[in-house]
Amino acid sequence: MKAISYNDKNDIFEYIEKEVPKLDKSLDVLVKVIAVGLNPIDAKINQWASMRKEPLSQWVGGLDVYSEIVEIGKEVSGWHKGDLVLYHGNMMRANGGFAEYAIQDSRTIIRASSSLTAVEQASIPCAGWTAYRAMIEKLNISKDDNVFISGGSGGVGSFAVQLAKNAGAKHIITSCSEKNFEYVKPLGATHVINYNDKNLIEKVIDHTDGYGIDKLLNTSGRSTDITLSDLLAFNGHFLELLDVVRPTEYKDVFMRNLSFHQLSLGAAHRYGGDKAKNQLKEVGKNMLTLIENGSIKLPLINTVSIQDMPKVLKEMREAHTKGKYVLVL
Repeated sequence: MKAISYNDKNDIFEYIEKEVPKLDKSLDVLVKVIAVGLNPIDAKINQWASMRKEPLSQWVGGLDVYSEIVEIGKEVSGWHKGDLVLYHGNMMRANGGFAEYAIQDSRTIIRASSSLTAVEQASIPCAGWTAYRAMIEKLNISKDDNVFISGGSGGVGSFAVQLAKNAGAKHIITSCSEKNFEYVKPLGATHVINYNDKNLIEKVIDHTDGYGIDKLLNTSGRSTDITLSDLLAFNGHFLELLDVVRPTEYKDVFMRNLSFHQLSLGAAHRYGGDKAKNQLKEVGKNMLTLIENGSIKLPLINTVSIQDMPKVLKEMREAHTKGKYVLVL
């Protein structure tokens, strides 16, 4: 079959031909990939490759997969050959969606929507499901909250802004580059600030009438967390998406009664057993419903061929892409 593999010796993505993977776990399904979304985590395998247990020889990534089931493990229930499914894959397993066939644990797949295209659905899981878990389950955005989202024009950020709007947040403030201001505003942002603005903190405080931020989603990691923690109001909540929170580095954490959250969408594949897997599926179903009924709009989607994949993944690693990229097979 055709596939895109990561070569760790040369740090390149390359087009290869390899055997169709075989089912070796009784709860797995073999799927024929129809469309697969590209994500920064796929492109940045060089940063997390050391975490995996399997060798990188002919490693095939690809997490956000729309596909058709073609073979079922012995203990799989509720699924049949020919079913169309959507899933967010386990990045620690080698047979991902950047290939004509992939393998996935049947306990983490959901039934595909009949009203959205394959390309639309493949663009959702990593960014959309992460945003849902962050804004709805973790931060529990509610009416009249003051919300700050770093990187509102990004994959997670653009979904998060819309979810905050749907939840009735009072102020939805986000940071991004000026060229993306007009993209973010229609999504529901009440205020947009250049992420390089030296007066960002002062402007956010001013936009909230001196109160500060109740719920904060940081998609930028440790380059901004200490600074952004100054935005939090009394009883504020801070969710860190890319790194580990470090409360001892933030000001007056105890006296401000601050709360901190971590989120790794893919951790549900490795921790928490069936309960975690069921939660992952419910998030996926809920996001599909919101998109189907028009409550959430999808980002700009670009389709890409398998031959162009190595180039696009490299550009994505260097943050030179715009919008969502989906491989169509």
